[in-house]
Amino acid sequence: MPTDTSSPATPRWPTPSPLDDVNPNIARTYDWAAGGDFNTAIDREFGEQVSLVLPVDLVVRRNLTFIAETLHHAFDNGVRQILDLGCGMPTGPACHHRTAGLPGLSAVFVDYDPVVTNACIATLEEHPDPSSAVLHADLRDPDAVLYSPQVRAILDLSQPVLVLAAAVLHHVPDEHSPGNVLARYRDRVAPGSYLALSHVTDPGEPGDRLRLSAARRLFRDAGHPLHPRIALVLNGWLAGLDPVPVGQHDPFLHFAAARIPAPQAAR
Repeated sequence: MPTDTSSPATPRWPTPSPLDDVNPNIARTYDWAAGGDFNTAIDREFGEQVSLVLPVDLVVRRNLTFIAETLHHAFDNGVRQILDLGCGMPTGPACHHRTAGLPGLSAVFVDYDPVVTNACIATLEEHPDPSSAVLHADLRDPDAVLYSPQVRAILDLSQPVLVLAAAVLHHVPDEHSPGNVLARYRDRVAPGSYLALSHVTDPGEPGDRLRLSAARRLFRDAGHPLHPRIALVLNGWLAGLDPVPVGQHDPFLHFAAARIPAPQAAR
């Protein structure tokens, strides 16, 4: 996203270069773990290093299952719109909603990484879909996202929407207030909308904590620090909403989803 379209107060992080073939790209590494084709040798090498200390493929599969189940739950309850924040490579179920038994959905896929958005745009060009769009933007600037031409053209924010933040907010440090960022999206979407997130969490078992600490060092050394948060904090981001049961469990990822209730009728 061009820097002059974001709020001056919005924190910035370096935008990955699409020409960087020396450092691993986190979205491409995630794609590798998901069994996708949008990755390179350096991403696979990094993924294999992380896999030595953390069951990356299992964690990613559980995350994809959570996304798919959340999509189906929202769809079954009348939601026909997706705002996918930090969408990643066109690997997961959110990008394949048309072939997942979910007809009539509109979607905007948001990512700040040009490697990701270029891949998503190429996929849409190969399989045109007038009800979908790709937005190169920083999710920490909700105004830039929600006032973008793509969102205005594709989504009707007066109607319910699924706001999906899967495996992305743990890359946002505390000083950038990820909970407040999510709240700004929550405050702008209609009653009946869903918020869903998956997030690296502190595991309970000492052995798992050691594995996560080792993985965090690898991510930090690759320039992509992870910021685990406890379930109490993550569930607090959805406080006041109607919780949606999620059937997933993973010692390294916390899953949470909730629906914005309708306003109480005046008495």
